[in-house]
Amino acid sequence: MSDSCNKGPIVIDGEAIESDDEIVSFSNAYLPIQTATELTEAFMASNVSSPSKSDPQFSSILHRKLYERNELLWRHMYSFVQTTLVSASKQIIAADQQLLKSQIILQSVATAVKKLNTSSNQVAERLRNITTSNFLPQINIS
Repeated sequence: MSDSCNKGPIVIDGEAIESDDEIVSFSNAYLPIQTATELTEAFMASNVSSPSKSDPQFSSILHRKLYERNELLWRHMYSFVQTTLVSASKQIIAADQQLLKSQIILQSVATAVKKLNTSSNQVAERLRNITTSNFLPQINIS
């Protein structure tokens, strides 16, 4: 037997050495879509609200302060995301309205150019008829 069939650990530069503690079972890692959907619906249906200050029991002042700061951070992040989304939504609506106005103007300009083209073709045809026809007799002055 060769050394490549050795069952010992292989150490590769740049990677952490694996230990038995790090081996994780992934047999239940992937849920069927129906189960994931049911879990999501159940989570959304539950009353998820920011907890009040009297709900949790803290073992120390540090835990209470961390909890309060996390709650404040959550509120600020929620407000930031909501403000950003509302602002982006308004900008998209404004851009859409401007595009609609531009489309209407472009359509009217296209119609005007078509009419102008037709009129200029008619004028060119009439001018060609005038210059090629002999509606005035030749007058010789001697």
